Amino acid sequence: MTIRWGILGCGEAAEVKSGPALRQVSGSQVTAVMRRDTSKAEDYARRHGVGRWHGDAGALIGDGDVDAVYLATPPHMHLEYGLEVCAAGKPLLVERPMGRNEEEAAALAGAFEAARLPLFAAYYRRALPRFAKAKEIIDAGVLGTVTSVHYRLCHPRLHWAPDPATEWRVRPEVSGGGFFVDFGCHVVDLVDFLCGPIDEVSGHVRSGPGGLPEGDVVMSFRTASGVLGAGAWCFATGMRDDALDIVGTRGRMRLRIYWNHRIELDGDFGSRRLSCPDPPHVYTPFVEEIVSALADRPTPVGSAAAAVRANRVMDTVLGRKAEVR
Repeated sequence: MTIRWGILGCGEAAEVKSGPALRQVSGSQVTAVMRRDTSKAEDYARRHGVGRWHGDAGALIGDGDVDAVYLATPPHMHLEYGLEVCAAGKPLLVERPMGRNEEEAAALAGAFEAARLPLFAAYYRRALPRFAKAKEIIDAGVLGTVTSVHYRLCHPRLHWAPDPATEWRVRPEVSGGGFFVDFGCHVVDLVDFLCGPIDEVSGHVRSGPGGLPEGDVVMSFRTASGVLGAGAWCFATGMRDDALDIVGTRGRMRLRIYWNHRIELDGDFGSRRLSCPDPPHVYTPFVEEIVSALADRPTPVGSAAAAVRANRVMDTVLGRKAEVR
């Protein structure tokens, strides 16, 4: 069985991350693409050997040669287009975050659940080798009982003074927030994957230069299994730092979310360094899992329920609703 994908929004993500995987994974092919600028949709299609292109979302969703849709627009269009895909009776893979807030994400998840259609959110890092290996290490008890999680990210995104006119990620009406929503959702989802769902969370937020959203964000949390955690994101800096520490009764595991593929283990078992490089196209393991799931083989990646939880946590940290309990 081959899944014939239609890509709705063939921009940057579809160019360098997801598109190559959707085209190259066994059992998967891209048969149509859409972009409002039809000339750009045609250019993408011609360069990547895709036979059909559209300038209208409805045309792609209704295309008889499309079995499933990959929705790669900014978050403000996820609910509207997602509901159209649902009404057409087709599975959907939607970019993350699944909505601008929990309400949108839950509405989309509820529609697909009611229609008994597959819905996946593109939290592709769950399937990358180092995070799959980290899950294996935790589940095998190498760290003992996991007691705490600590994350920090320093990134000069706001230090570069992005222009909201061209950078939609700092326009809350489009993205749902700022760079915390864009970067932080991956971390929230990985904590959910590695240590279980977060059921208590609180946070503090400070604006960046010129009032841009989410210059500094800190959060503290507890998972349903009792793991305590904290995270800090700073986007108004001139340096880079990225570290996820998972601490247990026997030792610590350190991973990098973005810039390093190594796992560092230290504890009563000694010190180990494991190299887990990314594949050439980072979506490849994730797309393999999604194609498997569409063939009725369960997968731990792309969970719509986990994507709704990620939006709920971020809403709480950003003060958009009462503390999660």
